[in-house]
Amino acid sequence: MIARAVTVAAVIVVLAVTGCTKGPDGSSPTAPAGSAGQSADPGSAADPTAAREAAPEGARFTFDQAARWPDGVEVQVTTITARTATATERGAEGTDGHLVEADIQVSNGSDQPFDTAQVAVWGYYDRVGAPKVSDSSGRLGVRLAGVLQPGETGQVPMGFAIPADRLGAVTVMIVGDSAHPAVQFSGAVSAG
Repeated sequence: MIARAVTVAAVIVVLAVTGCTKGPDGSSPTAPAGSAGQSADPGSAADPTAAREAAPEGARFTFDQAARWPDGVEVQVTTITARTATATERGAEGTDGHLVEADIQVSNGSDQPFDTAQVAVWGYYDRVGAPKVSDSSGRLGVRLAGVLQPGETGQVPMGFAIPADRLGAVTVMIVGDSAHPAVQFSGAVSAG
């Protein structure tokens, strides 16, 4: 089953962090879209929807920026909005059904295949870990996996249970392996 192409892999080495501002239409230059499936979140193998207890870390960006690792792999949050969970979505019961949906995009600008299985994504509000929202319809992803070939781009929507009154300081953290350290995107989120 191919879920909306996956991805998440971004960030930068502290000394080589590059921020890229999106164009007027909110997009960044990307190669032809590739796809990847979903797999385990390396940060929480037992429960991929569990909230991460540790505070966010890594280089900081706003939601209108993209982050690029030194090897050319780029990640960004292309859209982020607050909304209410649908009948097929679980995990936002503790927030009265309120969640934030973030579209995570990864573009492989390197000259090697990039395995997104090494990448984990977490959501936070005011530095508090937010549980991931699962979706029995398969529209929202909670786990990442798949290989992006050089020049390919993938995207996956992810949901995080965040209370409606805590949308002023939302963070999405993305982390890979030692060559792809953590990066965080933060800002206020609008209701959809």
